[in-house]
Amino acid sequence: MVELLTVLVELAQFNSELLERSVSKNANIESFSVSQEHIDQLSNPTIEGFSFHDREDSHRLDYIRRKMPRPYNLAHFMTEGQTEDFIGAWDGDEDSGESFHNGGPPDWQTIFDIP
Repeated sequence: MVELLTVLVELAQFNSELLERSVSKNANIESFSVSQEHIDQLSNPTIEGFSFHDREDSHRLDYIRRKMPRPYNLAHFMTEGQTEDFIGAWDGDEDSGESFHNGGPPDWQTIFDIP
């Protein structure tokens, strides 16, 4: 499983590098803007009449909107704090205070060179 995940994240990194380079070379930076409406759509999806709000996603997306005005590749996109939040999610649900056990968090560096 680790080998498959490694291939997938390396492919995602490669694609994100291509996107970053293409945007830098060919696009007008002012055309990249994220509105609060976009953030709300991403952090509060509705599926079959049920709404699933994620306060943490909303907070993270707002941070990205403010700090990163254009697409960057994944390696430059991840901060140490974001990485800790992601890996920490393996320990359980922060909002409910309940933990779940799915084999524990992976080693940070096993699958991808995380900052």
